[in-house]
Amino acid sequence: MEHITPWIDKVIWAITIYLGRTVQKLHKKDKAQGHAILSILRKDIIGIWEKARDRGYTTDYEYETMHSLICNYYDMGGNGLIHKVEKMYDQLEMRTDPLDRKYENKATS
Repeated sequence: MEHITPWIDKVIWAITIYLGRTVQKLHKKDKAQGHAILSILRKDIIGIWEKARDRGYTTDYEYETMHSLICNYYDMGGNGLIHKVEKMYDQLEMRTDPLDRKYENKATS
């Protein structure tokens, strides 16, 4: 039994080292994925803002999409840049989405 104890200690030590490295790799990968998702959200939010700004108005559908993206952005730890875009976006005129009118016309026909 005495000769087994050092062997068990080495196995436990090796498993601990392996698990520690695995957790570090997973944490690094998770952090990188989080940054990538934030970048995609930021790009999409700014893209919607620029399209609506250039057009001079936003639609109800676009508004819902925009605020869903913004909520996700903040939930993931996004910063104040999008807050500024959100304030400007909220000042745009709101119009009904033309797609909604097409569905309404089909429903009433």
